[in-house]
Amino acid sequence: MYSILVCKANKLLESKIGAVNKLLKEKETTVWIDIEKPDEEDKKILLEVFDFHPLAIDDCAHFTHLPKVDDFGNYIFVVFHRIFFDEKTKSFKLVELDLFLGKNFIVTVHGGNSPGIEEVKEKVKKSCALMQKGPEYVLHEILEFNTQNYFPLLEHLDERIEALEERILKGNIKDAIREIITLKKQVYDLKRSLLPQRDVVNRLSRGEFPAIKEKASVYFRDIYDHIQRALTELDDFRELLTGAYEAHLSIMSNRMNEIMKKLTIVATIFIPLTFITGLYGMNFRFMPELEIWWAYPLVWGIMIAVAFAMLVYFKKKKWF
Repeated sequence: MYSILVCKANKLLESKIGAVNKLLKEKETTVWIDIEKPDEEDKKILLEVFDFHPLAIDDCAHFTHLPKVDDFGNYIFVVFHRIFFDEKTKSFKLVELDLFLGKNFIVTVHGGNSPGIEEVKEKVKKSCALMQKGPEYVLHEILEFNTQNYFPLLEHLDERIEALEERILKGNIKDAIREIITLKKQVYDLKRSLLPQRDVVNRLSRGEFPAIKEKASVYFRDIYDHIQRALTELDDFRELLTGAYEAHLSIMSNRMNEIMKKLTIVATIFIPLTFITGLYGMNFRFMPELEIWWAYPLVWGIMIAVAFAMLVYFKKKKWF
């Protein structure tokens, strides 16, 4: 499924796919084709209308784990990832966005709904001044929207880490290790996704490609700064989680020391008593219980009751 937006002389025009080749040859005309969930017919458009490289078209059909930018001379091919947090799996997910950028055209390909593209589309429909400036500005707007989306994710991580630190400081360390490991993995996954995207934006900002005019390069530097800021915050999160882990270990160690101290006192009290009873065997001639038939099961009952009472007491004191 595809849609076509054409901007000519600062006016938004309707067009069909058959007229694209003619429009691309006209001056002051910018064409934007957006393809959602590409099928064989859409791939045919990419190959026959735009003559894109088969390898780039193949990348559009399969998920590309590494964001990249490839230069094909008269156009560039960009792979970028949109990142969002999946509440069901409690993990970060990646959605691929493929973009072809030429002198007066941009082609966007994505597997499902893309909020960034829809946002820019609405902006263009209200005023095609953005497209009139050049397709690289459309590219910038799309990447900028996706980059700005990183910061709510970082705020979400920050809130979870702060809540975890408060729990640990209050001594509530149940399942804290699992939460620390989960957050560390999420921070690592997010950083691993952002690093190659930073490199892609860095190349777009250096004036390396003829498809991106020098005036537009500075806007991509702004995106680069945003990604760098996000990476810096992720490094801070990693240090905070390391500190939370060390605090958890310290609390566990202190709690164990307190328990061992109390158990040592109990054991010290009973050691001499155990020694005396063991030495004499407690088999005195005039012990009344020796002649009573229910004395033996009574002693067993007392021992079981004492053991159970001690377990309840230890549990109440959170010693285990």
